[in-house]
Formats: sequence, C-alpha cells, structure tokens
Amino acid sequence: MTISADSKCPETRSGYDLIVLVFLLSFFAILLVRTGWLNDDAYITFRTVDNFLHGYGLRWNVAERVQTYTNPLWMLTLSLVSLVTGEIPLTALFLSMAISLAAMTHFALRNARNYANAALGVTILSFSKAYVEYSTSGLENALTHLLLLLFLARYLAPAEGPGERFSACRMFGLCFLAALASVNRMDAGLLVAPALLYAFFQSRPTASKFVCAAVGFLPLLSWLIFSTIYYGFPFPNTAYAKFCTAVRPSDLLWQGFCYYLNSFSLDPLTLFIILAVMTITIARHWRNPQFLAVMIGVALYLAYILKIGGDFMSGRFFAAPLLVSVVLLSQWDLSVTRQILPLGALTILLGLAGTGPNVFSNQKAEPGEDGLNFIQDERRCYYAERGLLRFLRANAGDRRSIDRTIDYNRESKTILVGHNAGLEPFTTGPSIHFVDTLGLGDPLLSRLPAKRDWYIGHFIRELPEGYQDSIFGQNVIEDPSLAEYWNYLHRVTSKPLWDEWRLEDIYKFNTGQYDHLVREYNMRTYNVEEYVPMATREEALSWRAQPNIPFNSEYGVGIDVSVISSLPAPLIIASLGGGESYSIMYFSKGELVKKETIDLTMELRGQMALTAFQFPRNLDDPVDLIRVAPYSALGEQSVGLFLVVGSIPAVPYSAISAPRAAGAPWDATENIILASGDPCKLTALTVDLGEPRSNVSLEIMADHDDKYLVLFLSNSGRIVGRAFAPPNPTGAGGLSARTLDVPYSAFHERYTQLIVCPIPVDVSCSIGHIRLLGS
Repeated sequence: MTISADSKCPETRSGYDLIVLVFLLSFFAILLVRTGWLNDDAYITFRTVDNFLHGYGLRWNVAERVQTYTNPLWMLTLSLVSLVTGEIPLTALFLSMAISLAAMTHFALRNARNYANAALGVTILSFSKAYVEYSTSGLENALTHLLLLLFLARYLAPAEGPGERFSACRMFGLCFLAALASVNRMDAGLLVAPALLYAFFQSRPTASKFVCAAVGFLPLLSWLIFSTIYYGFPFPNTAYAKFCTAVRPSDLLWQGFCYYLNSFSLDPLTLFIILAVMTITIARHWRNPQFLAVMIGVALYLAYILKIGGDFMSGRFFAAPLLVSVVLLSQWDLSVTRQILPLGALTILLGLAGTGPNVFSNQKAEPGEDGLNFIQDERRCYYAERGLLRFLRANAGDRRSIDRTIDYNRESKTILVGHNAGLEPFTTGPSIHFVDTLGLGDPLLSRLPAKRDWYIGHFIRELPEGYQDSIFGQNVIEDPSLAEYWNYLHRVTSKPLWDEWRLEDIYKFNTGQYDHLVREYNMRTYNVEEYVPMATREEALSWRAQPNIPFNSEYGVGIDVSVISSLPAPLIIASLGGGESYSIMYFSKGELVKKETIDLTMELRGQMALTAFQFPRNLDDPVDLIRVAPYSALGEQSVGLFLVVGSIPAVPYSAISAPRAAGAPWDATENIILASGDPCKLTALTVDLGEPRSNVSLEIMADHDDKYLVLFLSNSGRIVGRAFAPPNPTGAGGLSARTLDVPYSAFHERYTQLIVCPIPVDVSCSIGHIRLLGS
C-alpha cells in the first residue's frame, strides 16, 4: 500500500468501475432523500435569514445586533437562494442535499485516485451515520464538506509544470478556499491550517507567494472586520455562550471523552476509519510530509473536539474529519481484490453494526433515547416532525414553520423567555423579542456563568434581577457592576453603527477593559457566618482536596466570607490554588472599600499556596465581608485555609526565647495569649528576629492541644516558607514543645521575621517560647 501525490492513474478508470461508481452515487442520493431532515439548531440561522430578507438586517432579535449563527457563508448562501424561492426551511433542506450530492460527485471524479478508490470512499461515506445525517439537517456541514474537497483537490493535485509544486497562484487558491471554509465554520480552519503551512513553507517563501496568500485570506479578514463593526465582536455570540460558562476544563474533557464513546456506540464506522487512516499514515507514510500535514489537521480537530466537550448532536463533529480521512485513503495505491473489496465488506459490516443505520431509515423512523451524558441521536429525535419523507407523505412535519401567519410590519415589545433558541423563536416572528437563557442569542447572558445543572451545548443562565425590564426600558439591573456592563453592551448592540461612543466601547470590549465588571458580578456567594468554621481547613497539597471550597464548580467562580474585623491590625492567612492571580475585595456595609490583587502565578498550578495579606486600615466603617475571586473564570482553583486574625505588636526574639517549662498552665501571665475563649478574637504573634537567620529548625512551646501555622518572612516582608506545628497532647495539659524543620526555601533565602498563627481546637491558644535551633 503506497501513497503517490502525483499520479491519478487514469488508465485504471475502467468502464466497469464507472458503472459501480454511478450505482454508489445513486445509492447515496437515495440515502439523502430517505434521511433528509432539519435540525432544531438550523432554525437559529433561519431566524436571522428571515429577518434579513424582511429588511431588519442580520439580526436574530430585531432590537439588537447579535451574531447568533456560527455559519456566515452558509447563512448568506441560504439568504440568496431563499430570496428566489420565498421559503427558508425546505430551501435549506434541498440546498443541503444538492450541495452534498455535488460534493460526493466531486470527490469521485476529482479527489479520488481512481474509480475503484472512489467507490470505496463513497461506500464509507454512505454507511457513515454521521456523514449522511449531517449532509442534510439544514446546518452548514454540506457546504463545509464541499469546500474541504475543493481545497484538498487543489492541495493534492500534481505540479502544474516544472518548478515548485505550490506556486503563488496555487497558494492564492488554497488560502481563498481555506478562508471560505473558515467563514462557513470557524473551526474548519483547524483541519486545513497544517496543510496551508506546509504548502507555504514547502519551498522558500517569496514576496509574491506571501502577497497571494494574504489576498486569498481576504474573505475571512473582511468578515471579521464586518462582524466587529456591525456586531461589535469578531466571533459569534455562541462562542462566548459556550466558552464563558465557568465549567471546569476537566469536566469538559470528560464530556468530550463521552462524545467519543457515544460515536463508537452509535456509529463505529466513522471513528474506526478516522483512527485507522491516521495510524497507517503516521506509521507507514510519515516520510510524506504533504499527507502528514493533512492528518495533523485531523488530529488537531479531534483534540479540539475533546477540549470543548464534544457536542450534544451525536457524530456531528466527526463528519468533516471523516471526509478528510477518506480523501487521504482514496489517494493510496490500493489493490481491488486484496484491499478494496475487504475494506468495503468491513465498511458495510461496521455501518450496519451501529444503532439505527441510515440504510434502514424510512418515514416510520421513531425518536431514540438520549445517549451517554445527554448526547442525542438528533435525526431520530426530530425526524418525526421534520423529516423530508414525513413532509412529503402529507402530514407536514415542517409545515407549522412554513405556514406561519406573521405580521412582519407589526412593532411589538413583547418578550418571551426560554431555552429553545431554534424552532420556537423562528415561528414567533420578528415582533417577539426572545430572551434565550442558553445565551446563544443574548449578548449579556452569553457572558455570564452557567448554572450547575448544565449539559453539553446547553449552558442555562439565570436572568439577573431587573434584566428583563431593562431590555426595552431604563436600566434597572440591580447589581451595579452588571448594570454598568449592560449600559456599554447595549450601546454596542443597539446604537447607530458609527456612534462615537459605540466604537470606543467596541475597542474596550475586545481588549478586555470591561471584563472586570462581569467578574465582580460573577461572584457566587458561599457565606460563612464567621471565619472560624474554616479555621480547620489546613493547607492541602492539591486544590481538589475534600475540605477545600472549589471555585468554578459547585460554588461558582468565587466566594464571599463574612468576617468581623474588630481586631487590632487584622491579618488574613489563606491557602489558595497556585498558578493564578486573585482579586481580593473588601466590603463594608455593602460598599466596596478596597480592592487588591494577590499574585500566585509563580506557584505550582494544581497545588495550594499559602499567602497572607493585611486588612485595609483607617476606614470609617469596619470590613464585614471579603470577596475572593480568581482572575481566570475557567481555572480550576479552590480556597483552603482562610483565617482572619488580629496581629499584636511585634515582639523581639529576645523577649520570647526564654525557656518555659513543659506542663506550665496555658494562661500563665508569662505566656503570650493568642486566643482566650472568643473565636472571633484570634491574634497572631509576630516575632522580630533582628537580623537575617538561617537556622535549620525551631522549637515552639505552646498550648498542647492546638495547631499553629508558622510563616517565615524575608527582610522585604515576603513569605519565603511556612510550616505547621501539630498538636502535642499531654496528660498533664498546659504547654508542650514542638520541633519544626525550617523549610529549605526559608533557610536558603534567610528570614528576618516569624508570624505564628493559631489554628485552635478549643479556642484557648498561647505561646510560651520560640527558640531557633541548629544555626
């Protein structure tokens, strides 16, 4: 089995092979008719097309400019054809079928090495549940498939003459097709990017090649500029809705793994072909960089599917990488008897082994059950209402979306709230403003974290208090930060395009200058009546440790801790997840009085790091709440130890180093009392060592049944080490000694101060003496 990029072997295109190929193409066309359907998400684009054709602009809700669709090229193509037909859903269905049939014919005649290879490729694609189902559906897949085939035909074609394979003119064509594919679906760029890079750098880049490549990308660049000016953002609103969720990346990875498992269960052929072609290409043909670049694109796309958690539509994202893999397979020098026929037989067996094979589909198809983690066989779910055969058999599955009676001239400010962004908003018409709680069509909700009961592709948001009343009226959103954010966002989506302040807001939104307002609102409250219940949470090695309170999962993206700060020079000792910066906000009677940043980015991500910081001083009213939030809303972080303690005046080392006897009463007058029965009056002891020290251990004589945290500070006040002094219970009670090793970091950098903070068991804590040992 070999690969050749430069031969099409036209002599192998026999008449018999042509007859078989025509039969298979006819079989594929019949499958398109038998399985033709419309997906609910297709109606998201349909609503924009509908409003566009009736003069409202490229809008989902006519009151605001929001890019709810993810397929601009498909949307514009559908708009142009629907302008002629005067109808949208069935136009989309038949247009998808026509493009899919054209794509399959192009594959057979232009992409495959010969008719025999083409027949094998058509067989694989016809028996792939994912490819056939999303060759219709009303989504953009069919157009993506055609553009990928056009790109690969130009990329894999032999050199047009002597000289380099990828001339400047050829690079223009490749970049132009890649740009169109990216405009049609942004993530399609991952599939072609490695091939483009190989083509550009296959020989020494020249100025003409660079210029031609840049000109080729004009469709993509033009759309991004238009989108930024018209909508205010370069990317679809759905991207923000599905990425600004505060869902942990590990949860999405698991969901992506489930998406793979679901595909293996329902459609084993698709992933088998993708992985088989990838494995053989890497193992046997790794010296052919032209083909290796194609498979790297497939690998990137598969990794992307895993990272984003896949989709709720079973198999949808695997259709495009399958097509690319089949194109590469069709370039191999295959023997009809030894390879093509066995592979064809295996293809049919795997195709029939899946759940609900397409070859058995008819107008009686019934909905299937939800798969793993709510991943659905979407065609079976919607075929009963929106299948082509069901429609043609008189009971109009899609007729209620065709026979709408809508007054397009009626102006209304009626608001409906729901989490179905597809058929329902389309059937209501432009006079209804639909608040999509999934955030797909709502510019504000798309930037807020999702509720905890999410499932992939459906990240439901709670409506902020006052938001619904603010859409057509005065801004009455209760949260002040979110109200300010909505003022700017509403100006971007609703004000005239060239409004001076709008253009400034677009710049600030896309450079993150308003992000802090959402972060402040996004704080999900975890109220601790006092800080003492958290005092038993020791510093944990991993952020996942059970006692810790995680950000971004059960408790949202931050915590609020209610405190009492009537302490002398209050100090906070906290352990937070490393590798992150944190915003610490202090509130007094509901007003923000101070905000600071704690930088732990140099600490190891995934492990807890200890830090300390001071309360704001000289305030008219005491601080009563502290809000802690990570800057990254998608990070995996948590808070462990969180102690609010007072700090008594620093004592010199000479005053605390005099030995005290073990067993002495904990409340003896010679001791330094750190807590005396009141859990709200913990204090920390600061010891001034006078000069930099490098002792290797120290001894603490303290109350026997309490734990103590020791912080080692450098001359600049930076924490350079920490250690815990565990309880040392004795039968006699009173004071007992603990010997601690000085952390290597403190020994290495030398320390000039110690802070000893109690973690009480019985809220009776005291220090007898502290002695440095082993200089």
